[in-house]
Amino acid sequence: MTIAEKCTDDLEPYSRYLGRNGNSPDSIEAHALLPKDLLQAVPNKVFDELKALLSEQCEKANGVLEVNKFLKIIGQDTLPKINKKEALQIVNIAESAGFGIAPDIRFHGEKPELAGKLVIFNKGHGKDFSPSLGFDQIKTIVRLGAMVAVADEHVAVEESNTLNSLIFDDRDLSGIEKDSLGAYLKWRLKTPPNTLGIKALLSKIAGAEKAAISEILVGVALADGKVQPQEVVQLEKLYSQLGLDKSLVTTDLHNLKSGSTTPSRKSGAQENGIDNDEVPFEFKLDREFLKQRQTETKEVQSVLDAIFTEEELVEMQESEVSEKTQINSVISGLDIAHRDLYGKLISQEEWPNQEVQQFCKDLDLMMDGALEVINDWAFELVDAPVIENGDSIFVDLEIVEEINQL
Repeated sequence: MTIAEKCTDDLEPYSRYLGRNGNSPDSIEAHALLPKDLLQAVPNKVFDELKALLSEQCEKANGVLEVNKFLKIIGQDTLPKINKKEALQIVNIAESAGFGIAPDIRFHGEKPELAGKLVIFNKGHGKDFSPSLGFDQIKTIVRLGAMVAVADEHVAVEESNTLNSLIFDDRDLSGIEKDSLGAYLKWRLKTPPNTLGIKALLSKIAGAEKAAISEILVGVALADGKVQPQEVVQLEKLYSQLGLDKSLVTTDLHNLKSGSTTPSRKSGAQENGIDNDEVPFEFKLDREFLKQRQTETKEVQSVLDAIFTEEELVEMQESEVSEKTQINSVISGLDIAHRDLYGKLISQEEWPNQEVQQFCKDLDLMMDGALEVINDWAFELVDAPVIENGDSIFVDLEIVEEINQL
């Protein structure tokens, strides 16, 4: 009985998927939900093709793969947009094939774009991976540095090596964490930075923390021995978002040139006789300085983590406010209990099963039946379900928006 129950638990995600209308046991999504032991025993041509493609990309293309190529092979190339649900599906399918992907929305906090790229790495995160504090610290530094490194649309080898050294020289990171962060850095350097929501969050940083962050940014900009005008512009933008005088960028660059490890916060560039339009060049970066900054940054990581949480979270919060205010008379097609459940669920895109079970219990509803009632109602309105019941409960916010417009 114990063995039977364990097998039932392992097969539950697969069973739930097949229990939903229109889902085929031959699909790659279904195959990826099988327990690991069965993945090898049950043949699936598309899954085998995907494994071969990911293996080839790791060996011949340095792990870089176009998103649309990945989506095409799994039969999802007509997606209008990659939301959280689709981002999770991508990483879960890749993990079941024995590979990790960057960005992994679970651990990197970001999702790929349809016209963008993925970075593949062998073995992946594994079922029980839980990132350490150090992982999150270095991830934040990598994102900061990458924003400066890509500013001139050319990433120098020295800039890439400097950021890579922060990952692979860190003795506190596990091998899996280093592989994951290495892939994330590679992806970040090939992806235009998105700064949506950053300015408001950066404004909350205190003075000492601002100095630590700015020193990291300047250090990366100087990694290749020179600073391009676009990098100066990007540094000035980030300084302004930090609430620092942007003229301090030139001052801090020259302080590093002279060997100072503490950028001046007393005066701007003009007091040093430096023109803001002048671009410093031929500087040599002291790598011990970067290691020192890595240690200092860990002390302010709790603040940094709050700043660079995926912009999607900001978008979701804005979406929550919008959706709550847009629920209108259309929902009169539901009774009070189902209307209340629907109102709760559309406040976010994904819910743990247990939490939705509790919602339903509080409303004296059976979860499966209640979700079916809501989906039937959505079908009548827009000819599509609004909720997907699986390992987690997913709400299709695009369908919600379509319903709101009615």
